[in-house]
Amino acid sequence: MPFVIPYRNLVWALFASCTSLHLYCNYRAVSSANIRTLNTSRLKSIIEHYLETKKILSIATANANESVAFWTRDLKTFVRFGSKLSDHTDESRELKKLFHLFDNEEYLLSIRRKRIIVSFSEGIEIRSILKALVHVILLDLQLNGSNLMASLDLNDNDNLKIVKETLNLTNVIYYGSDHTGCEEKRTSIDGDVDKKVGHGLVAGLAKEGYQLDRVLVTDDGWRYKRRTL
Repeated sequence: MPFVIPYRNLVWALFASCTSLHLYCNYRAVSSANIRTLNTSRLKSIIEHYLETKKILSIATANANESVAFWTRDLKTFVRFGSKLSDHTDESRELKKLFHLFDNEEYLLSIRRKRIIVSFSEGIEIRSILKALVHVILLDLQLNGSNLMASLDLNDNDNLKIVKETLNLTNVIYYGSDHTGCEEKRTSIDGDVDKKVGHGLVAGLAKEGYQLDRVLVTDDGWRYKRRTL
């Protein structure tokens, strides 16, 4: 544009205006998107609302609650997904206790050096990754003194006990009842709700239209064989 080249201030003003308009349009486009896939931020917002009201946030509300303008940490506790077994503990006896606790699960979870360590088994199903993420979020709320978790009354420093109690709570929230017959209480990958699932979190997510065949988590890629037990 030869007309504006001699006017440096005008060039910078036009540049700033166009850049600001471009950023604003991008912000509006991203913030208006209704993403059905679950990530840590959206699922944490859903769980916090569910703990308070026993209701599932709509897809639009969950997306609106997610910050797109500024980077924020989804969880206050550092989490590593897809960790090696050796990341949990150096003692075989402690690892056996962990395997025993998660005998019916396709993941292991522990607290070590104020970090949440999560390992996935070979061939883990998406529903188990989702459940592991629910467990992580509940544990993060507990470790950071959320009022939503006050009913657990876990004031000691026994990490295994905290993991056990939050696992029990995860089962109740995830399935909507005590964790009995866990192999029968599932939501199918295509989103159809099994009548045996009840009125828990996973059933509510499916009914609300969330995509349950994919969960957005970043992991280190390590897997353990369940026969390691």
